[in-house]
Amino acid sequence: MIPLVLLHGFTGSPRTFDELRQTLPPDRPVLCPLLSGHGGAPFPTAIGTFLDEVDRLASAIAEWFAEPVHLAGYSLGARLALTLMLTYPEQFARATLVGVNSGLTTAATRAGRRGQDAVWARLLDQGDLITFVDKWEQQPLFGTALPQSSERRAAQRWERLEHDPRGLAQALRVLGLGEMPNQLPHLKHARVPCELVVGELDTAFRAHAARIIEACPHIPLHLVPDTGHNVPRESPEALARILMSEENGP
Repeated sequence: MIPLVLLHGFTGSPRTFDELRQTLPPDRPVLCPLLSGHGGAPFPTAIGTFLDEVDRLASAIAEWFAEPVHLAGYSLGARLALTLMLTYPEQFARATLVGVNSGLTTAATRAGRRGQDAVWARLLDQGDLITFVDKWEQQPLFGTALPQSSERRAAQRWERLEHDPRGLAQALRVLGLGEMPNQLPHLKHARVPCELVVGELDTAFRAHAARIIEACPHIPLHLVPDTGHNVPRESPEALARILMSEENGP
């Protein structure tokens, strides 16, 4: 059975995938590494760039699994997964990219995104994580999510509130979209088979997926019904089915 590596999104943690993992076969090898800047400790000073984090994750995965793995990432985790599969193709049998942006195409758009992330980072620098999370959850990106159970809402909020705000601030500065290379030109020549997953209600990332498929029409797209951006939290069972159904080929 192919090992599965799951990469969470910004403000997430390995607990993002708790419900998904309950749906997988109990003997499935699964690794859910904590991304830099997340958790209770500040951001490691040794990680200076987006690509440094990609290298760190590749080394961590290689320490756990000698054979190629199925790599899946959500949002920030999907951007890291995309760069991992392009940079270290020998480590991955396939990749599932959930809510992925393949990268900004111009210096102007990268500078604009860096400016937006800097505003969020300055808020985190003040140390008021509750205010940050309140404002973060009010973004239009998360406004399409259907009502979830009170247990799911509580679990997601506590997951976001468990982090050190200084670490999240550094994660925004180092791992933000403005720091990621544009990977769309390289995706056309990818050696690792991959598929895209997007929530049906996530109009922003459906547009990102359409841009990828226009350039790479061979890449399959899974639309998860009645789901917004946070597919692992909103529809973990559907995502688990996609992960398992795609095991036998691209």
